[in-house]
Amino acid sequence: MTSISTSTANPGVKFEHDELHRLIHSPHEEYSGALLDSLGLLELPNKEKIHERLEERFLTPPDRIPSHWLGTYQTHWETKLSIPSLLPLAPAPPPTTLELIRTGLDGKVTGYVEHDPANGSLKLRSATKYNHPA
Repeated sequence: MTSISTSTANPGVKFEHDELHRLIHSPHEEYSGALLDSLGLLELPNKEKIHERLEERFLTPPDRIPSHWLGTYQTHWETKLSIPSLLPLAPAPPPTTLELIRTGLDGKVTGYVEHDPANGSLKLRSATKYNHPA
């Protein structure tokens, strides 16, 4: 139950929701000022109050989404978990590639160059290239 307190007509008088409903249908003279005040009808609001209410109602975003929207705007897809689909079938790419260095007419391998596929500018040279006999 929500209670509505009044401020100007009868200070300290609070109405429960059911009691407020009953007073609207069968009003008492002594509570008429408090009833009108709790409904916001005791006096005409000034321009600033109207602007404040319009801003609060139309421009201020709500804290929560109404529960009746959840069925309309929330979508669920039923998916079955398949472990094989989570595992990649292709092997991981090698961290480096080797390029053989050949010399002479017969194509004798004299060394190799190591390349980083992620960064083509970084090239590591093998020490075996420089250790071949002269």
